[in-house]
Amino acid sequence: MGVSRQHIADLLAKAAATITEAPGTDPWTYGWSLPEYRQSEGAALDSTNGPVTMTPEGISAYEEAVEAVLGQASARDRWDVEELWGLVASFCVAASEARDLRAFIDREISKLLKPSPALVVFPVANVGWDGAPRLLGNKCVIGEAGSNFADVVVELGGRAAAAREIVADFVSQQSHQPPPVCFATLVPGQRGMAFEQASRRFEALIDTALLLDTDKKKHKLYAARGTWNRPGVRGLMLDRGAVERSMQRKDAIVELYSRPLIYDVVGKEGGRHWYSADPVPLTAVLSNSDLCDEVLNSLSNQGPIHRRIGVAARWFSEAFWSSNPDDATLALGVALDALIGSKSGLPGRAMKERFALLDDNPQSRSIRAKRYEELYSIRSRIAHGGVTSKVEEEGFIEEFQRQVTWAAWRLIAMQVDFSISSDADLESAFEDLRWGTASWPAHGRGEGISAMLQKGGESEEEHADLRPCGCRLGVPE
Repeated sequence: MGVSRQHIADLLAKAAATITEAPGTDPWTYGWSLPEYRQSEGAALDSTNGPVTMTPEGISAYEEAVEAVLGQASARDRWDVEELWGLVASFCVAASEARDLRAFIDREISKLLKPSPALVVFPVANVGWDGAPRLLGNKCVIGEAGSNFADVVVELGGRAAAAREIVADFVSQQSHQPPPVCFATLVPGQRGMAFEQASRRFEALIDTALLLDTDKKKHKLYAARGTWNRPGVRGLMLDRGAVERSMQRKDAIVELYSRPLIYDVVGKEGGRHWYSADPVPLTAVLSNSDLCDEVLNSLSNQGPIHRRIGVAARWFSEAFWSSNPDDATLALGVALDALIGSKSGLPGRAMKERFALLDDNPQSRSIRAKRYEELYSIRSRIAHGGVTSKVEEEGFIEEFQRQVTWAAWRLIAMQVDFSISSDADLESAFEDLRWGTASWPAHGRGEGISAMLQKGGESEEEHADLRPCGCRLGVPE
């Protein structure tokens, strides 16, 4: 049985009652998602009277309240976890400033536990639209940003029904010339999750239309045009036509960020989103001499192992740079298939065995087999049209990446330890390991690689403490 709404309200009231001034501190709302920050002496939040914080007792009540909210499926499916921590902290501050703290919490708590769908509107890139804006079923609206776009958006109902003026104001602020094509939809998520869900819905609209179009030549839809021509959220994806026109204007400004309209239970939000990209520290990566040698071998296509690694690397990169966890999962599945599969095709059981046999420790192979089975089942569910929340879990994609990287290095070890120079040699090595007529040699290349992987955080113990990578779509300003 979950925690009651009344108990959550009691915890929030307890936390709000401890709000106290924190002069000289620098408020950081997002930082309240990090235990080391919110429990530090410098933790602070914005308020109408300057920086504030909570007492240790208040923080404990606040933490228990957030965990309780996240225990409610209706809330967990609608809020980004990290974003929710900051939102609830700000909620406590607002409650402390209300005339009646308890009445405020009782009135507003439903916004946290079961918010109504959010309206998201944003301009899109690399999409043409002729004619009036159109309501597609009851799911979304697409059309040129003009005076009647808001009139069609209200037909979505729900929160959109009362948002005509808000949408009209947003549309009027679009400075693109000619006016951009805009997309609007209602989604269950709130704030950042709403934007992600709306973006995926737009991608699904485009992807399905392309798949089912039977007259692509007439529509000048040609394959292999490059990702730079792909439709997407304008500002996150460059509009090629707009860039071309802008190059002809002296006063042109090419926007590199997106400012979507998100109208949800919290209110209207129009923060900036962009693709942040820290440069790949190639010098540091290639400073590992073993890694550098294998990269060069792969570039020069040295034998069957490095040909496999070359194919796997392309799909691994697709997954690494993808903002969609479903796409990343599928791409990582292809990368793993490229490493351990066979040209003739293999059943899942055989693939699982091969993955496990890459481990030179027989006692660890059952763990490896189970891990492969878990990853492959999720990949298969997505590939066959299913839906799973596993891909959204913290650390899932990173764990899948680690397993692919591990398999690549173990194949490199196999090339040396089993003298593999052809695909037939590789098939034989797997068969010999399977039947026990061969085993990984002691003090071979595999032992050195295992030590390197453990040093780099690939040990079983490291897998218990997963953290997401820092690359996020739509990092708010």
